[in-house]
Amino acid sequence: MNNNEGGKMSGMIKLLVLIFALNLIFERFLQLQQVYSATPNFDVASTLVMSLKLPHFWTGLLVPISYLSALWAAAGLLHQLERKLDFTSAMQAGLRTVGERLVYGATAAIVIVPTLEAWISLNQRSVKMHWEIDAVTIGMIGVVLKLVARRADAVSSQSE
Repeated sequence: MNNNEGGKMSGMIKLLVLIFALNLIFERFLQLQQVYSATPNFDVASTLVMSLKLPHFWTGLLVPISYLSALWAAAGLLHQLERKLDFTSAMQAGLRTVGERLVYGATAAIVIVPTLEAWISLNQRSVKMHWEIDAVTIGMIGVVLKLVARRADAVSSQSE
């Protein structure tokens, strides 16, 4: 990949993140549309209070926000690769950041969101897990990126 391709890809990823974020906001707006149509006098404060009574409204944001932040960090990593062709410590930190955010998103999808929703909706006080292949795969990719960054740190410290 030449320098120009990395810059184009970085810009495209950031554009996609913005589109997905707007889509996420629009989806949340549609969830609250019933509140908008039920009350003749629209009030932002009362709408937000109503959203607090919908646990899936907020817990459903954890995973997509984690994944979108990982994509944004990946775009930053590609931008760094465009500027510098060597594997610098900033790039190692970028790999680690992308990996961590993917692991956070996968952890939220597998453990945090199901547990919170069971606590809120079902009034249960146990840990719930949803082992879905996509979340496990994304989490493992995050772990691999973190291990690659750790190995790159070790190699760069040995070479110095």
